Amino acid sequence: MKKIREFSKGIDKNKFLAILYDTKLVSFFENEKEATYLEEALDSVIEKTTVIISRKIDIQIFKEVAKLLKHKNLPFKTRKYRDFWSSINTEKIKIEDVYLPQGVVWRKTQISVSAGNIYNDIFSPIYEQALSDFFFHGPTQPEIPLKFRRKFRQDIFNSLDKSKTKLRISDGFPLFNYAKIKKFDLKIDKGNSGHYLYLNKGKITVGSWKDKPTSYGLTYSIEDLWHYPQFIVPEVFKDKIPKIKEILEHAIISEKSKDVFFSQPPDSVAHS
Repeated sequence: MKKIREFSKGIDKNKFLAILYDTKLVSFFENEKEATYLEEALDSVIEKTTVIISRKIDIQIFKEVAKLLKHKNLPFKTRKYRDFWSSINTEKIKIEDVYLPQGVVWRKTQISVSAGNIYNDIFSPIYEQALSDFFFHGPTQPEIPLKFRRKFRQDIFNSLDKSKTKLRISDGFPLFNYAKIKKFDLKIDKGNSGHYLYLNKGKITVGSWKDKPTSYGLTYSIEDLWHYPQFIVPEVFKDKIPKIKEILEHAIISEKSKDVFFSQPPDSVAHS
């Protein structure tokens, strides 16, 4: 096992350290209360959905990992992420804010798309979604207006060096017309407990209750639902997933596309 590079960052009493080897990434986090240690294979690192250490350092980590995976025989999904980070020029991406209801701000940066709040001109992210995950899967933040979903996806695609990748805009997440998503509610009431699922335009809310009915649950974006229905839809409603997928399919905006390189790869072909 060969050591490639170290990445570190210190904020007050919080210390972050990542050591990249030719086969894995080892991460350390330490503060006054706890210390954590994590080992991850490179194919898992390249598919990270969130920020690892910081925006600036993560760009370096993703690009270094993409180089190490360049000549590997990889699964289809991992190849897409490798191609993405091998070809992206993050300097072409400008920081941009979108103001959403309830004081939430949606921000695009050189490494992530994130939701958060601004206090005294300081942006405090609630979560940060890696640009690669946003491009391929779409926003985890519910109810983002269509024009911004389309623009952010295009901005990211425009930052790819087309001489280094065969990715196309249509390899990115599908654009949904939320207004065309038919309202679909499910509820099971057993008297002292129950489950519910509410699908309505730009979001889905799922949950359960005991003793007393409640409308508070977990809310996900339509894009998350499209890609991860088995994870999001409660077990009691899993048989309704085909119906939910059908509802969502009717809301996908048709886009003309040529040479969709990654859409349906032959099983016998491994792209390096």
